[in-house]
Amino acid sequence: NPTLSKEIKVTLDDYVQYGLRKGITITKEQLRSFEEHIDSEQLYQRCLHKLSLKDRTVYEMRKWLKETELADYQEVNVLIDKLIQKGYLDDEKLCKEQIQALSNSLYGPKQILSKLKQRGVKENCILACMEQSKLNEYEFALAYATKVLRQSQKSSVIKTKNTIRNKLMTRGYSNSTIENIVSELDYSANQENEDVLLEKLVRKAMKRYERKYCGYDLKTRIFRYCLTQGFHSEDINTVMDRMEWSHDEDK
Repeated sequence: NPTLSKEIKVTLDDYVQYGLRKGITITKEQLRSFEEHIDSEQLYQRCLHKLSLKDRTVYEMRKWLKETELADYQEVNVLIDKLIQKGYLDDEKLCKEQIQALSNSLYGPKQILSKLKQRGVKENCILACMEQSKLNEYEFALAYATKVLRQSQKSSVIKTKNTIRNKLMTRGYSNSTIENIVSELDYSANQENEDVLLEKLVRKAMKRYERKYCGYDLKTRIFRYCLTQGFHSEDINTVMDRMEWSHDEDK
């Protein structure tokens, strides 16, 4: 009956699997079952397209499938299982690749663990993959700290050390590694520049505060400011003592 005809696009695999032939008639039940299969296959192809753009974890794909609202809980589980069986979803493989990539970007173990847990990878899987990767935490921490040191040569040694500590901590390195790195770096460039840097800092602070303060109050403000920048009190006093002051009557 032409009024009951309906056009459905099928793949060659479907054609063979369902034993389709030109001119055959199927029941409504067969049609309904076939349409469900087609819908499932189309969603599966959407999953493959999604994964072709970026590798994703099981958690990320499950979350995306739920958000599309195109499949119920059971259908989502079936799709996830199929993607895992076909090798399109592999948390362990993704985990190892991400550990290497994040390490090369100079992230420490704590940050790597945090980032992968946020993507839904189980902690025991992450720790096992990190153990297998045999990454040298010290080596990556040293590379990152050396980069920070080069950028901090216009700061005092104390401030530079604190900057390196904070950045390594934020990057996810362990406290023991951080302290080893900080104690072993070469700060000679900072030490050579400290006297010049301190004098510039005093003059900068003087310009900042001299409109509001004078005499003892002005010197106190400058002294405290230089302390916050990591300079030693005796060095600050030495530099300030050899400078000329226009408000020494209150000292």
